[in-house]
Amino acid sequence: MIPESSVATDILHSEDFEIVYNIIQALRDQDNRLEDWIERLNSEYVRTGRIGGAPKDHEPVSVQIEDVDIQQFSEELYVQIATINANPVHSQRKTVFGKGERKTGHSRIFKTIGDFSFESFIDNLVDPTIEKFRKKGRNILPGTDLKVNHNNVSHIFRLGLTEKDGKNYKLTPLGEYYLDGRIKPHDLFRKQMLRYSHTLEEQKSERTLFPYRACLEIIKGLESFEPLTFNEFAFCIYPMYDSTEESIQTAIDDIKYLRKNYPKLEAISMANQPQILQVLNKHFATSLTEIDIWGAKATTVKTSSYISVIICLCLMRLSKFKTVIYV
Repeated sequence: MIPESSVATDILHSEDFEIVYNIIQALRDQDNRLEDWIERLNSEYVRTGRIGGAPKDHEPVSVQIEDVDIQQFSEELYVQIATINANPVHSQRKTVFGKGERKTGHSRIFKTIGDFSFESFIDNLVDPTIEKFRKKGRNILPGTDLKVNHNNVSHIFRLGLTEKDGKNYKLTPLGEYYLDGRIKPHDLFRKQMLRYSHTLEEQKSERTLFPYRACLEIIKGLESFEPLTFNEFAFCIYPMYDSTEESIQTAIDDIKYLRKNYPKLEAISMANQPQILQVLNKHFATSLTEIDIWGAKATTVKTSSYISVIICLCLMRLSKFKTVIYV
């Protein structure tokens, strides 16, 4: 199973070594002691990004291999166990939601133009709607005549291509430009994402958030090529309620805190999620739920996915923001 002159990384990622993880997984589902130990490994890895120290007598898994750096091998093995064997075999995240369960548990002012990818926005919302105007040969139509699906009328209005005129929708000058082909889809989104904002009235005062501008300023302020993760978005950016310098700096500081104290949060096991979530909610003064963070169809997830696509698009055209973000 372990060839001569192998290094730890090669051994642990080899196809032959998968049998070890399979055995541990089978034992994990039968042995509470092993299950508790793996949860402790996972918690340590989430918080520190590593698992240090040689195995102790009471550890249920010990390593004895000749001609291999045993400490390095053990630490790397425990990282693999903490992630590969993190959850029981039959564990499954909730994918069917009850009424209202998809909605985030956090009060939402951070709203995007739409929860769609750029390609879907253009192909399924913008172009079919603009084509309605083109075929009718008019720049104003009733909303009922424009309807293609549940989202197209409202979303091209948010994008600034139409404006309301009673029960009708009229093409704006920008909409006329797009209809005539004088502005390309990428340029349209680059322009409108920087203009888009959402305002919340609260206790006779207004708070305005420019979500895309804020994200770009935060990425710029991090001065790092490290990718912006979903967890950083959810805990540090999503709760923002305005685009002031103070709010942007707070988000930057929060992201740095998360990177320092929970460098491997994405590897967290299902058993450790409630405890860590409670700690993070208390620190960041948020009320995010497990569905918000780990539910694949939650509102927070959709917002993050969409805004990542749009920021990538913007970054391709705005050279002064030189960083990397992965979708």
